[in-house]
Amino acid sequence: MPKPIYLLLFSLLFACQEDEKNADKEALDSDQIKTENQIIVNTTVITNRVFQKQILANGIIEARHRSEMRFRQTDNIQKIAVKNGDVVQKNQLIAKLDQTNLRNIVAQAQQELEAAETRLITEKANYGIGQKPDSLISANILYIIRNRSGVNEAEARLSNRKIMLEQSILQSPFYGRVANLNTKEGNFISSAEVFCTVLSHQELDVIFNVIESELPYLSMGQAVQVHPFGNSTTKYKGEIIEINPLVEKNGLVRIKAKIANPSLDLFDGMNMKVVIEQAIENVLVVPKEALVLRSNREVIFSLKQGKSNWNYVEVIDENTQSYAIREGVNVADTIIISNNMNLAHDARVQASFVPPPKDSIQ
Repeated sequence: MPKPIYLLLFSLLFACQEDEKNADKEALDSDQIKTENQIIVNTTVITNRVFQKQILANGIIEARHRSEMRFRQTDNIQKIAVKNGDVVQKNQLIAKLDQTNLRNIVAQAQQELEAAETRLITEKANYGIGQKPDSLISANILYIIRNRSGVNEAEARLSNRKIMLEQSILQSPFYGRVANLNTKEGNFISSAEVFCTVLSHQELDVIFNVIESELPYLSMGQAVQVHPFGNSTTKYKGEIIEINPLVEKNGLVRIKAKIANPSLDLFDGMNMKVVIEQAIENVLVVPKEALVLRSNREVIFSLKQGKSNWNYVEVIDENTQSYAIREGVNVADTIIISNNMNLAHDARVQASFVPPPKDSIQ
């Protein structure tokens, strides 16, 4: 075959290959442009679910038992047996005063009683009943001779002095925790001063207020959940034990709930977040990410044939994670839950599916 024919065939083959490459590149560019024009979103399906209506409130921890400890006597503090934060048992020693003077007073009262009892023997002899036990002596006669001898007065004085000695000792009135101890051994303290406070750390309540319109959703024994302001991961269960039957001027009602199994991390006076949930069944529930505002109206985008569809909705209620919807969307609708802040109606989207929560009612 002549050489020019070879060259012609080679040129035609090379041209065909170039045309195929250009066609493949144009198809690839077309697909890329189509994908770039789509907005990538996540979607989920609307189902009937149990909606947990939430009442949120701020509360304060309050110890159910609280005792301000005071000495009944005035003197220097001899011993302090505890410190702030210590857990104390019932009747455990907390502190005591210098008892030197009080012990001398008790000893003196004991001697006065002994002297009176000696005089009582003489009085009995004068009445001719010296050998009789008190149980066989007339009550009137016994009363007279005990008064004459001073025994009654001496016994009362000794009892009073012993009480004064006991009042120089502070003991915990219940199982609890020590707080507000601000003095030291050797300091002088009067009966008017508070030495410390004992709190029942195992029996704590949370006090909070709700608005009047939320009262229908509350009841005695209803479960609550509380957690400290600074630690949302640590949560405690509680139970409503008191609903004050009075609406204050600002429209608030005082509620008290006891905390189950409180820990030593909870302090009297601590600020807490309170969450109360009330189940509402068979409502349309959507994630909070699904709802956006357009012209001050609530909108949810549904997915239809690869495009976003604009739906005005009416919200019944909300909690920290979801909205309960009255109308605007339907069960089994696929809705967009991401990249919807600036999404327009009829926009092309590329969707990934997110399954609905497990508590859905199929």
